[in-house]
Amino acid sequence: MFRVLSQSKLHNAMDCDLDLKKQQIKKKMKTIGLRREDGHTCERRAAIVPDDIKQLKALGFDVVVQPSNQRAFTNEEYAAAGAKITEDLSSANVIFGLKSIPVGSWLHEKTLVEYSELSNCNSNSAYCVVFPITSTLVLRENKDSSFSESDCFSHPENFDSIFVERHLSKLSLFINAVYWEAPMPRLIQTKDLPSIIERGRPYVISDVSCDVEGSVEFLKCGMNIFKSWQLYNRHGNPVYSAVGDEKDLLAVTAIDNLPSLFARQASNDFSNDLMKYIPSILSVDISESHKTLPNGLADSVICEKGGLIDRFKSINV
Repeated sequence: MFRVLSQSKLHNAMDCDLDLKKQQIKKKMKTIGLRREDGHTCERRAAIVPDDIKQLKALGFDVVVQPSNQRAFTNEEYAAAGAKITEDLSSANVIFGLKSIPVGSWLHEKTLVEYSELSNCNSNSAYCVVFPITSTLVLRENKDSSFSESDCFSHPENFDSIFVERHLSKLSLFINAVYWEAPMPRLIQTKDLPSIIERGRPYVISDVSCDVEGSVEFLKCGMNIFKSWQLYNRHGNPVYSAVGDEKDLLAVTAIDNLPSLFARQASNDFSNDLMKYIPSILSVDISESHKTLPNGLADSVICEKGGLIDRFKSINV
């Protein structure tokens, strides 16, 4: 037997059903948080950009954003995209941010995604040479012997750098991006500075690695976008007043957090990559284990429940 409803009762029933569906959707809806970029005084990038906030809103997500006066995108841009600007991120199921998150600023029982990846930038306006390790190091006792990479890593104390004498004087600009740790030979030592300055080339050394007293031994400190270069004398000492003495000095730039110079471009790249994963991150319950995340994402997890996961517990913290 079917009960026939009047038109008004039918509309009421349909309205109730619609309200119920809205409530069910509301219960399932996840809120995304974007934290302020306060890990570094020069950090202007953002993990999610306003254009992608619009897409997340269209997918049914709520978005809350901490206000910032140094972010490359203004608070007004985020508000116009549909985000709620607020200091309080406690309503967020997942909070996104850039490295590094200051100690003490994490919210308990919240999933925090700290994003750190830089897409490659293409350029066709510069000529460059990449030097393989085989052309920069030689065996100390026999410089004419064949180079063995395995021997070098096993016994680095037996090798010397020949980078300065063989290559550096041919360059106008040397960009260093070499990871270094003791006891590997340094590419450039402090004792090399007099000859470098005497030859007058290169004009500038740019240490992208920003590794203090690393592969460029005389680098004394990292720099930032407000103070992006430093002059060094032949003794490896920073010089702060160089009137009339420029020919006897070497210009060095070593900017910590270099991508912040291109904050909007880098943020767009960050956000574009991150958007591929956000729905997956919010679709699972990772309160018990990060292993519920899809393949690829689970492998990116370093910490959970206040500590390092098993495969990173060997790190000395």
